[in-house]
Amino acid sequence: MPEGRVKVDWVIQPDGSLHISWQEMHGPRVATPQSIGLGITLLTRLLFSHPNTVSLDYDSDGLRCSVVLKD
Repeated sequence: MPEGRVKVDWVIQPDGSLHISWQEMHGPRVATPQSIGLGITLLTRLLFSHPNTVSLDYDSDGLRCSVVLKD
């Protein structure tokens, strides 16, 4: 949808960790997927390893993703 937007914010915390947030807005409705696709598989395998964290929220108004990368 041409009116859809993505907001990406990031900050480096005093402990050196990088916090990234991704929020989709004004696009098509979002629902939790019935199966896990390649994108989520890659995201979780590459980033969701100790001590990193990834959280996904399939809000109907748009996907929200939060990533914390630590040394």
